[in-house]
Amino acid sequence: MTDPVGVLLAAGAACGWGTYIVLTQRVGDRLAGLQGLSLTIPIAAVAAAIFGVPQAAGHLSWGVVAAAAGLALLMPVLPMSLELLALRRLTTGAFGTLMALEPALGLVAGFALLSQVPDALQLTGISLVVVAGVAAERGGHRDKRPGDPLPPLIE
Repeated sequence: MTDPVGVLLAAGAACGWGTYIVLTQRVGDRLAGLQGLSLTIPIAAVAAAIFGVPQAAGHLSWGVVAAAAGLALLMPVLPMSLELLALRRLTTGAFGTLMALEPALGLVAGFALLSQVPDALQLTGISLVVVAGVAAERGGHRDKRPGDPLPPLIE
């Protein structure tokens, strides 16, 4: 049985992920190096704080605040830096398909670390996603060259 709320939440997550990919690529096209992170990291922090701060209220200690501050600085910087650099070289479609490979990495980690053995259907699904990721990457390079005019930020 399909849960309509679950489908709605999944669709919302898909829209959010797609928006993130498109906007990150545009920021990367406009700003040199990793300067775009100075825009995206604070936006991500505010978005997370909207949900996290009310849940944490009354349960915080200085140790938790220090650990959270350290993680807030370290955790998003590496993945977002790599994503920004990748989006400068790939189309949004190729990048999105490659990001769909994350479940394959989860499957390998579950097998190696937790001894979880996937069934045939799971292996088939992961295999199809991996093949799609390889195919998307092969044809997903952007033709943008330095000095080319940039697309408008908002169309």
